[in-house]
Amino acid sequence: ARDIKVEPPRPHPGVLLRAAAAAPNMVAHLASLAPSDPGYEALRARYQTMAALAARGDWGARIADGPTLRSGDRGPRVATLRDRLAQLGDYAPSVAATDPARFDAPLEQAVRAFQERHGLNLDGAVGPATLAAINTPAAFRVGQLAVNLERMRWMNRPLGQRRIVVNQPDYTVTLFDGDNVLFRERVVVGQVRFQTPEFSDEMEYIVLNPTWHLPRSIATKELLPLLQEDPSVLVRRGMRLVRTDGGPLPLDPSLHDFSGYTARNFPYSVKQAPSSDNALGLVKFMFPNGDSIYLHDTPTKKYFGRDVRALSHGCVRVQDPLLLATLLLAPQQADPRGFIDGVLATGRERYVYLDAPVPVHLTYRTAWVDDGGALQLRSDIYGRDSAALEALNAAGVAAPGA
Repeated sequence: ARDIKVEPPRPHPGVLLRAAAAAPNMVAHLASLAPSDPGYEALRARYQTMAALAARGDWGARIADGPTLRSGDRGPRVATLRDRLAQLGDYAPSVAATDPARFDAPLEQAVRAFQERHGLNLDGAVGPATLAAINTPAAFRVGQLAVNLERMRWMNRPLGQRRIVVNQPDYTVTLFDGDNVLFRERVVVGQVRFQTPEFSDEMEYIVLNPTWHLPRSIATKELLPLLQEDPSVLVRRGMRLVRTDGGPLPLDPSLHDFSGYTARNFPYSVKQAPSSDNALGLVKFMFPNGDSIYLHDTPTKKYFGRDVRALSHGCVRVQDPLLLATLLLAPQQADPRGFIDGVLATGRERYVYLDAPVPVHLTYRTAWVDDGGALQLRSDIYGRDSAALEALNAAGVAAPGA
């Protein structure tokens, strides 16, 4: 797919054969070829368990469709829910229910545990999204885990001691130092029609008080219709027109007639001056790449409160970006937050280069085992799991452990 730009390690077959021929223990040698990430073996074990469960005929009865189930409800659907969550490991069968068909407090706690493992709204109720996740067949999860094991093989290389990892389906960004998590926050990623790609690069610099140079597609498809209705939108949004061809600019853009322009003949580029209302917020994090993707602040904080956050034009909006900037500058600034605040107070754009570039990995993981041993699963927001599984099957690649 055009949005998957990961370069898997591709050792030469001859090198692999010679190493295998020289290995004193073939089993140990083959095991050494697996990804060194401990999460790989943990996920592989879950894959094997899931595959065995699917082979036995799934994990119990499907919960019938119906209204949202909440604490206090009673009926056969609640009893089925209890059995299903016990099979999934979120409900402890040792918890004796006085009435298995009643939605009691332990069952609500189990629903919340399931929702947390699936990145769902933690309301303790079984609405459409939670019901769909609970009713997902084991065979589907087998394919999902197989694809994510394959993704881990794609990334079987040093990722950097100090590194940033964005997991798009989880809507999170994490700054690691080795195995230590220095920062983890919510992000907003691209809409389905503006998908955030998967790739790795290196962050080279941070821009404080950034100017936003509107992409031509946004200027012509989104801003131009607004200008045709009300040209004063430029002033209200702190934007100004620019001509790179040397042509004249309107003396007063707020009085200019834009009605004759189309996406084809609009002769201007547009930029938005630094401010807290700037579309990029107060900071952007740059790892120059061919897709013009970067991390940045945003004035639209409300989107971080949503469960599904595929809402941007492709770039990654970060919650609490000033803390991330502070941590990135800590190795080279005695008082990084004081330095940042001082620059922001000037209102002027400033580029701050990192003494040591930081690897950035924009990943797409819909299944992993967390540090507590829980299997985490996320929705395939861009349909990449199904495409990858189809490609693996078409290539005749055996699933791990099969």
